Amino acid sequence: MSEEINLSGCMAKVEHGRRHIVDLDNAMRAFFDDSSNCPPMVSTFDEDSGFHIFRVGSVPAQLHEIQVEASLRVGDVVHDLRSALDHLVWQLSLAGGRGIEPQNALSIQFPIANSAQVFESVRRRALRNVSTDYQDAIESFQPYHEGAGRPDSYSGPYIHQLTLLRQLSNVDKHRLLTTVFGLSSGATISIPPALLEPAEVTYMGFTFTTDLVPVETDNEFRLEEGAAFAKARLRGMRLPDGTQVGWSMPSLGLEENRPIAPTLGRIADYVQLILDSLG
Repeated sequence: MSEEINLSGCMAKVEHGRRHIVDLDNAMRAFFDDSSNCPPMVSTFDEDSGFHIFRVGSVPAQLHEIQVEASLRVGDVVHDLRSALDHLVWQLSLAGGRGIEPQNALSIQFPIANSAQVFESVRRRALRNVSTDYQDAIESFQPYHEGAGRPDSYSGPYIHQLTLLRQLSNVDKHRLLTTVFGLSSGATISIPPALLEPAEVTYMGFTFTTDLVPVETDNEFRLEEGAAFAKARLRGMRLPDGTQVGWSMPSLGLEENRPIAPTLGRIADYVQLILDSLG
């Protein structure tokens, strides 16, 4: 792989994407630092168990606005990272043709394949002007090799960085805005500790004592009005239903509750790894 290639544009795309990630993360932090943007936690009483159930109260309308804003910014990041890889293949194609632009320009792109068979069929079209050595290098980064030996961290069920990039890119480019969920990452409870009655909880085989007991949820901890996230027994008192007991601590996430900034950063790191390896 001795051809001279110019990856300055590719690198600029990745850096631009990283700036979008930082700006988005800062915007989300600033938004949720304002308590008026955080849904209240309200109490309902369960007669059978004697527990007060803490639920999400009314969800502020502006939460939807930040979700849309985050979705648009996620799309910007994904576009930068996907196009950085396509720009890479264009530069490799130029190098393979000794500076002459290839005729099949519209078919030139960085392939992302989930099997060796699919890659081989795409290779002949997307990489026809790229040298064999570079083609083999691109093949080594494909998702069907999984993440063995690569620097990586992830949240939620494992998915290869390029598979996730392809999914986000295809949806944002051709179908819909990227889905951004409002999640609950905890709550600030204003009930005096002296009123909370400890309860035993068994979790993953371990039994411990806590004041606030998590409840099972079927909505993946999404911020929806009425969703229950914790329960507690109170000493000698019963709160009227609807009493505010604190504030939810919201966050935003992608599918499978993946945190936005770390997930996008994970993809950016992998794209950077590819560029550094082929540059």
